[in-house]
Amino acid sequence: MECLVCGSSKISMRKTKISDFLVEKVFGKEDLDKNHDVNLCHCEECSFSFYDRRLTEEESERLYDGYRGTEYQKMRENMTVGIPRK
Repeated sequence: MECLVCGSSKISMRKTKISDFLVEKVFGKEDLDKNHDVNLCHCEECSFSFYDRRLTEEESERLYDGYRGTEYQKMRENMTVGIPRK
């Protein structure tokens, strides 16, 4: 594993899960109960953090479909901790 920014191989990793918002938006509501473990990678050289699993072009298109529209924002507010409710 190399850093996506500087190319260093000095990477630390820790297990985490993809957020419910991202799972539902990209994979569908039926996948919420499935295991979506990923590694959060941190470059010891430049401090950039990234996930070891990258979204495909199709997955990215599903994630950003309706980006910042009313329905997208409601879904995100309901599923993400720390986003202020209006």
